[in-house]
Order: sequence, then structure tokens, then C-alpha cells
Amino acid sequence: MKKILYIMIYLFTLLSSKISFATNNDIKDKLLDDTSSNIWNVSWTTTSSILWWLFAWFKTEIFSVIMVISIAVFIYIGIKFSTSKWNPEEFKKAWLHLIYAVIWIFFVFMAWWLVKIVSSLSL
Repeated sequence: MKKILYIMIYLFTLLSSKISFATNNDIKDKLLDDTSSNIWNVSWTTTSSILWWLFAWFKTEIFSVIMVISIAVFIYIGIKFSTSKWNPEEFKKAWLHLIYAVIWIFFVFMAWWLVKIVSSLSL
């Protein structure tokens, strides 16, 4: 437990040393400045920029990724329904998987909706 705590403290100090604090106007100007918002213009000196291209792709293709995952989950649930052979316990597990999948998809889209609403607020 102590090792995990030490690792978390070490990572926090590394990340906090790279964070620069700015005023609200500086943040707003940087977010609204279209010339500096090129997501592909990344310097490879930071550790987070190694996977930056993956994060940028995921940001633009999030709904496609969710759709593919949802279809795969529904196919899996359909297979669970067909292999349950009317066994009440297996049938109940398949129904629970279906309910959890629908709730999961609902929360993902509601979270995206909430992010869009918060990002459109003018401060």
C-alpha cells in the first residue's frame, strides 16, 4: 500500500510541475484561438504526447467507436440469449447484460451531452 502511495505522490509531483497556472482570460483566449488549436502540432518532448494522435482520433471518432462497441455487445447478448436454452438463470443473466448495456449507452451519451452543454457556456 505504501508503494502505491509513493508512486501516486511521485506521479502527482511530475504532473503538477508541468502544469502552468493562468488567469481565466488566458485560458479563454487559448481555447478560442483557432490558429493555435491544431491538434496535430505536438512536440514529442512530453510523455502524454506519445499517444496524442490516438486521443485526437478518439475525440473525433467517439460515436463510431461507441457504435461498434454497442453492436458487439448486442451481438454478444444475442448469443447469450440463444445459448441459454430457456434456462432461467442463464436467461436472467442475459437480460441483466442487456439492461446494463442499455444503461451504459445511455450514460455515455448523456455524459457527452453534458460535456457539450458545459463547453458551450459563455464564461
